[in-house]
Amino acid sequence: MRIPGVLVMARTLALLVAGVGSMSAGLAQPGGASNTTKAAPPTQPLQVQRAQTREQQQALQEKLQTMKQALARSEADRNEVADALAQSERAISTANRKLRQLSQQVARSESALAQTQAEQRVTQARLQTQQQRLAELLKRQYINGSPDQMRSLFNGDNPNRIQRELQYLSYVSKANATEIQAMRGDLLQLQQLAQNIAQQLTELASLREQEETEKQTLLREQATRQRLLAELSHKISAQKREVGALQRDEARLSRLIDNLGKLLAEQAEKERQARLRERQKERDAAREKERQARSPAAVAEKADKGSDKGSDKARDKTASNSEPSRHRQLAAETPSGPSSGPVYDAVAEGGGIDFEQLKGRLKLPVRGELIGRFGTARSQIGSQGGTTWKGLFIRTPAGADIRAIANGRVVFAEWLRGFGNLLIIDHGNQYLSIYGNNESLYKQPGERVKGGETIASAGNSGGNPETGLYFELRHRGQPFDPMKWAASRAP
Repeated sequence: MRIPGVLVMARTLALLVAGVGSMSAGLAQPGGASNTTKAAPPTQPLQVQRAQTREQQQALQEKLQTMKQALARSEADRNEVADALAQSERAISTANRKLRQLSQQVARSESALAQTQAEQRVTQARLQTQQQRLAELLKRQYINGSPDQMRSLFNGDNPNRIQRELQYLSYVSKANATEIQAMRGDLLQLQQLAQNIAQQLTELASLREQEETEKQTLLREQATRQRLLAELSHKISAQKREVGALQRDEARLSRLIDNLGKLLAEQAEKERQARLRERQKERDAAREKERQARSPAAVAEKADKGSDKGSDKARDKTASNSEPSRHRQLAAETPSGPSSGPVYDAVAEGGGIDFEQLKGRLKLPVRGELIGRFGTARSQIGSQGGTTWKGLFIRTPAGADIRAIANGRVVFAEWLRGFGNLLIIDHGNQYLSIYGNNESLYKQPGERVKGGETIASAGNSGGNPETGLYFELRHRGQPFDPMKWAASRAP
């Protein structure tokens, strides 16, 4: 005779196993929509810091826009042939930047999708193992539960044996409950993973659609530029050979650098004043805390604590006062000579290495043939003489990656007559690096960049007859020879 309760439990658990199997089979294929799990909100200080960074970036862009408008008004009476390319070259740069960003988003989405699908496979395998284990437990419980333990007990069977069987049945029941609970959790996780996969697939399809749209836009703009170049190529070449045009280009860049210098100095002064105000607030708070500590109630409370605690505080104060000297000693013991590591070292950004300390250790922004050297005549690419190179011109294929020479902040990223799509990075201490004639600009004013990071792609924007990069280094507005700072060719 079998125990009815055991049979009921066995049937119930068997039905549950069948239900679990059907549910897991249904979840094997992703479907449906889901809401992506939102990340935990950042801490308040980080939010404030990001808001301040966005405000600074917006303020910089507004001032740059005002500066560009003033520059355009000052040259409104001069119509150069290369200006016909400006709109098309700007559009190509924008389309390439968007396309690059979309490609990066697609890659991230594909990686996340692959990871989610891998998690789904692991969960499905674990669920299948749990189903098999539960079936085995049910089988054992059915076999071991078939004798009538109560009848055996009254018939005088060994009570110890009966106790062991009852204990085993209890263990099996608990194991069943644990397995069922684990399976329920895995089923929920599997369902969530399937929903996440469905949403990721939808987002990926949308990104790819946007990517295709940007590709078509880019192709149209490139065709427009080629048509304009074909129509104006002779005029552009003639104007580029004109000494006056080259001199105007150089003067235009110098005015831009001067204006940027004033803008950066103004922004640095505002940041300095903000730091002074913050330090003043800290001092005021410290004085207020000290005043409250000197109140009669606080003095009486301190007197009750005895002299032992006072001696402890004296020792703490002595240790605290010795801490700065210990840090200074460690700093003095740290080697300050050139490192043997990568060339792209940190630049002065919150107490890092000053840009000038990287002299002789910088790599050029791109590999290529150096056809224009600092201080040499510009006749090398068709000029009739009269002007010299204020930087370097590196011939390289169109689309080649242009890399930042060191850490810094982008302060200009816009089309400029004579230099096409131009990008300028501020490295601190009035050092600037300048990258001209780019096909596309990947960074915007206010963005931080790291040494070696791709910031643009090589081209011949601005009507340049050669494809490559025009590169300058300036300190306090004055150009200097980049080759005296470069260690070797670009990576």
